[in-house]
Amino acid sequence: MLRFSARMDNLKLSSSMLVSDIVGRAMLICGLAGYENESPFSIGRLSRGAAAAPLMVNNDRALMATARSLLIRKDL
Repeated sequence: MLRFSARMDNLKLSSSMLVSDIVGRAMLICGLAGYENESPFSIGRLSRGAAAAPLMVNNDRALMATARSLLIRKDL
């Protein structure tokens, strides 16, 4: 059970960090059209969501939980 929990926490952490990198690269591809709200290439909303993902997932809390579970597993 602890192993599954650690894997799920790692999945949430890595996806919340990687999404901002992906959206940043998409902004480079779209250029200025990605910043315009009326453009069909607008990804400003995605950019705001990607920036907020680590806050919504609570990366600090997830990292602490993963560290605790790994320490408990080591003691067993």
